This record gives sequence, structure tokens and C-alpha cells, in this order.
Amino acid sequence: MYKTNKRLLFLSAVAVLCILMATIFLIANSKNTSPKRILSINGWIPYWNQAIAITSVKNNPKVFNEISPFWYDATKSGNIKPLNNSEDPQIINYAQNKKLTLTPLISNEFSSSLISTIVNDPLLMQNHIQNIVDKATSLDYSGIDLDYENVLPSDKEAFTLFVQKLANALHKKISFFM
Repeated sequence: MYKTNKRLLFLSAVAVLCILMATIFLIANSKNTSPKRILSINGWIPYWNQAIAITSVKNNPKVFNEISPFWYDATKSGNIKPLNNSEDPQIINYAQNKKLTLTPLISNEFSSSLISTIVNDPLLMQNHIQNIVDKATSLDYSGIDLDYENVLPSDKEAFTLFVQKLANALHKKISFFM
């Protein structure tokens, strides 16, 4: 009986050791097979300092893989208003030639009421989405950077619906998202 217990204890220890080694092996290998993280650097290009900002991007071609020029403001009618220096063909051509992701920024000028008006009116929301999609597709943008700040907590669901609908509309039209 003593030999049987000793043998059982030995086999149990070997089994536990095998399980432990297999677990360590699986954990170690799972780290090796995970996809490598790609560094993504997005350069904001403010309209009030656009020349200096794009020069910085051009001087550091291996650093940036995306640029977001501040080119538009949302309006209460659901339109998007171009800002000074917007839609600069030199920046658009540079981004396309260098295969940079070009995602111009649309701002709400920190206006809670502006975004609340748009997202709580289905017609205004659809108009805004269509205007964004039209602009992105007509100028061959990779997407749009929404800089809508100060969204009211009470608009959470409506704003989420807006973003979902915008994403769906962009996915249908822009190959970058497909």
C-alpha cells in the first residue's frame, strides 16, 4: 500500500508538472503569435497654422501615416461649412501620393446646442450625414474626424445613433472602411 501511494503521488506530481509546463508553453506561444502592433501617428493640421503643420508632416515622412486637417464646422442646418484654407489641393495630393490616411476634421465649435439640434431631428441628422458622406467621397477622403465636443449627456443615445448611421453610410461609400 505504501508503494501504491508513493507511485500515485509521483504520477500526480508528474501530471501537475506536465499541465504546468503545457500552460507555460501555451502562454509563451500565444504572445509570439499575436499580431504586432503597428504604430499610428495622426498629425492634426489646424487651419490657422496649416503651412507650418504640413511642412512638419513633410519633413517627417516616416513619422506620420495619417493627417487630419481642421477644415470644416458643422452648422445647425446639418451642412458643413469649409474653414479658411480648407480643401487645399496640395495637401490632398500630398496625402494621396504618400498614401497617408486623410481624415479632415469637422468641429462643432464646442457648441452643445448645435449637436443637440442635429442629432435630435431625424431630417437634420440625415442631412448632416449625407453632407459628410458627399464631402468625403467627392474629395476622396479616407474618412472624417468628428471633433464634436461638449455633447450633452441627455444626447448620448441620439449621438450614438448618429455616429452609427454615419459609420454605416461611410462604409458603403469609402473603401478605406471596407
